[in-house]
Amino acid sequence: MKINKKNVGRKIKKIRVIDLDMNQKRFAKKLGITQPMVSKYENGEIIPPAEILLKVAKLGKTTIERILEGR
Repeated sequence: MKINKKNVGRKIKKIRVIDLDMNQKRFAKKLGITQPMVSKYENGEIIPPAEILLKVAKLGKTTIERILEGR
């Protein structure tokens, strides 16, 4: 499966903004990372490592698979 970084970023941002109503700084703190790293993930520059994806999925009450899938 080819992973689209932009789509993953959009899904992470949706979880942060729509589902959790958090700013990047607060979201970063929940994930144990920096705000600039959240920005890189959301902009589709890089895909988060598995441990961060798992934390995002748990916060968003979803699965890693849903975050990574192509749609």
